[in-house]
Amino acid sequence: MAAEKKTRANGRASRRAILAAALDVFAERGYRGTSLSEIASRVGMTQPGLLHHFSTKEDLLLGVVREHEERTTPDVNSHLDPTHLELREAMEAWASLNEREPVQQLLLTTLSAEAVPDEHPLHEYFVEHYRDYRRRFAATLRRAQKAGVIRADVDVASVAREIIATIDGLRLQWLLDPKKVNLKSALSEYASRVEAELTDPQRELSTR
Repeated sequence: MAAEKKTRANGRASRRAILAAALDVFAERGYRGTSLSEIASRVGMTQPGLLHHFSTKEDLLLGVVREHEERTTPDVNSHLDPTHLELREAMEAWASLNEREPVQQLLLTTLSAEAVPDEHPLHEYFVEHYRDYRRRFAATLRRAQKAGVIRADVDVASVAREIIATIDGLRLQWLLDPKKVNLKSALSEYASRVEAELTDPQRELSTR
């Protein structure tokens, strides 16, 4: 029994090491530029040894992306209370996490851009990811609208789409030029403007 537990523990440790190395390589080179042999070399094992844990490069890629999303990508939506909109605070929390995990953010940005063609193994994954993200964000805004926090004339689907696009765009600019682009400050300023537009009946919505 002890030997079996040790074997399982070693297997979990090897899997974690593979995922960590793969994250770095996929972030640096994308899916097409990454080889399983290089990842195996980085963790000190053979390619057949790596394939014991992940049967294909696509399987490994999905493992890396799913682990990243579970560990390091809190949904801005999770910080929002429909009865008390605090979009600026939610954006700042999201930016802080991004700044602590730049390699993980580079991974998602690189792979989501690379996955635009239909034949990419992550194409459907990212299509569904963004559909779900827009849907959940819009649902939170809609609940806030029903609670009287957000103006009744707001098109919440349009606002959700714009916010997500701005988040992604500012993250890309920050990854490209972190010395000049302060992600937290930029998102905080943007969120403050959106909050004012959503709650002040005298303001005109820029998303119209």
